[in-house]
Amino acid sequence: MVTTHDAAFLSRMLDRIPGAIYVLLISPEGAQQFVYANAASSQLFEVDLEAWRHDASKAFESVHPDDLEEWTRRGMDSMMQLVPFRWTGRLRFADDRIKWIRVVAEPERNDDGSTGWVGTAFDVTEEVLAQHQVQQLQREQAQHQSLFKAVIDNLPVGVTVIDQAGALVVFNRTSQEMAGHHDTGENVPVQGSPEQLTRAFGLFLPDQVSPYPLDQLPHVAALRGESVEAELFVRNPGRPAGVLMHVMAQPLTLADGSTVALNLSRDITGQRALEDELRERNRQLASSEEDKSQLVERLRYAIDELSNPILQVWDDVLAMPLIGVVDSRRTADMAQRLLAEVARTQAQCVIVDLTGVEVVDTKTADNLIKLVRKIELIGARCLLTGIRPSVSETVVEIGVDFAGLSTLRNLKHGLQEALRIKRRQSRLDEGLDEEEERPRSRRHRDD
Repeated sequence: MVTTHDAAFLSRMLDRIPGAIYVLLISPEGAQQFVYANAASSQLFEVDLEAWRHDASKAFESVHPDDLEEWTRRGMDSMMQLVPFRWTGRLRFADDRIKWIRVVAEPERNDDGSTGWVGTAFDVTEEVLAQHQVQQLQREQAQHQSLFKAVIDNLPVGVTVIDQAGALVVFNRTSQEMAGHHDTGENVPVQGSPEQLTRAFGLFLPDQVSPYPLDQLPHVAALRGESVEAELFVRNPGRPAGVLMHVMAQPLTLADGSTVALNLSRDITGQRALEDELRERNRQLASSEEDKSQLVERLRYAIDELSNPILQVWDDVLAMPLIGVVDSRRTADMAQRLLAEVARTQAQCVIVDLTGVEVVDTKTADNLIKLVRKIELIGARCLLTGIRPSVSETVVEIGVDFAGLSTLRNLKHGLQEALRIKRRQSRLDEGLDEEEERPRSRRHRDD
């Protein structure tokens, strides 16, 4: 038996609970009354508790208009079907403050036809706002991932990232096209051993017959910590004619300390076909020195264009990878083509990648410095990337001064620096526009 003393003690205990606890009664005629409400109810709903107990409609006055329909619908369902009332929504007060609450109440039908609810309500504003922040961060992360994928997919070179388990973490569109998996994406191995990947993609040595040695695969070497360049031939049902690729592989260390292999691949089938054509034509036209010289010059120019492609890797950012010997004739041709492309595209940055240059002498270094100066004279920044360790030793030993030139480790770092330059230039342009606008505004006011 509960005594008056016990009831008072129970009331004090309920008043100390941080959430609202209430008993709501609705008569068959629709009259509403709070039979009981603890002290926290007044703080949560910010109403006078005594007035609230006599006029239950005050409990609904602060429900946000956008949430009132759902509040009412759930209340009717609970009363008609005797199902628990569960609602999370907003209260809006006179000063436009918003408070999120969560209400849970259990209904019970009384003998006189009235319906009673024993319910609780808690302030969940911080929880809901935290959820909104998490959702916003998730949306931003999804946008960043989408942007990253779009950039990687639209690069003119194949980009593949393979982890230690053999999983293709990144496999961009260009790589898929070169590998013969660009139509549907079906049967693309997402993970496998070197043997499985070799069989799935059909990897051969440049002779197009011998299977590529597993321990010499570029990504396998990169996972061992080596940076390598190689040529390999790909032939499979998706690429029955085959593709000859030039692959650069290097290890990447992630934030968790694990190592993955980054493969950059380029289709050199056309370049090699031109080289083969050059050799064949030279043999056929050996008797005609003049005709042979003209053909050699034409094909050499075509090969130079393939050896020194000018790629637009980003808005206002051009890249030219160099392979082989950089002599005076080739430098003049590169400068002419590159300057024309910079003028045409109004590029802000040019990345000259020297990864494929194995030998640099005094003349070559002088040609590169002149090329950089020419580019900067027409208003673009020039970045040198991919200088090999052996090349850097040679440059220092022969006394070539690269002071004043921007050099970075590889093409990836060059692209990052180019994007930083673009952002700084954008902020500078915005600042100049504001400075020009102020005098103009003052002249208008004076007029």
